[in-house]
Amino acid sequence: MPIFFRSGSIVTPGDIIAEGSYKAGTGISRSDNKFMALYMGIVKIDPDGTINVIPFKNIYIPKVGDIVVGKIRDVGVTSWLVDINSPYPGVLLISEALSKPIDVTKIDLRDYLDIGDVIVAKVIEFDLLRDPMLTIKESRLGKVTQGLLLEFQPSLVYTVLEKRLKLIELIKKKIKCDIIVGKNGRVVILGAQEKLNQLIRILTMIFQDFSPGSTIRIKSYIERL
Repeated sequence: MPIFFRSGSIVTPGDIIAEGSYKAGTGISRSDNKFMALYMGIVKIDPDGTINVIPFKNIYIPKVGDIVVGKIRDVGVTSWLVDINSPYPGVLLISEALSKPIDVTKIDLRDYLDIGDVIVAKVIEFDLLRDPMLTIKESRLGKVTQGLLLEFQPSLVYTVLEKRLKLIELIKKKIKCDIIVGKNGRVVILGAQEKLNQLIRILTMIFQDFSPGSTIRIKSYIERL
């Protein structure tokens, strides 16, 4: 049962990933026991032999518990509308943003969060029937007042969190910075101003280079910093 592309490999439409008694998953067409990629993406082979292709341009669908990096898109009377890089905008209520009750008739919510502000939030409710509800009232959540924002394809973020989280922890230790990875494809870098260009290059490699042996090469590069 030959496998021509292993998990983590990049494939294009029409590539034959494997032959034999496997199972066709997402993004796969099966014909005469040949498993062909339907679009460009990353191969993921499950333990039960199911072959999938995770598309590069996969949209972010919120899940309860996800940490996301959002941008304030609109300010209402009792809530903020948040762009979370998804077809579903996030909703942040006053009760999930401020620690004390306020009189909305006497204040402007823009004094707390204004359009364009970046926040780190957590998805606390979502069921496809209404927009996801967010909170910033937990540790490490809230308004981002400094730092750099990067954006990657959400599908790549899932792969990195599954396979390369140790590389990110290694960067934080070596460069003495903080890196917040949102499940929605956005990454916030805090600190390390003197090594920012190197850090951007490394993160781009981590999130975009999935060629054979890339993880070892990236780790070696980080250790030489």
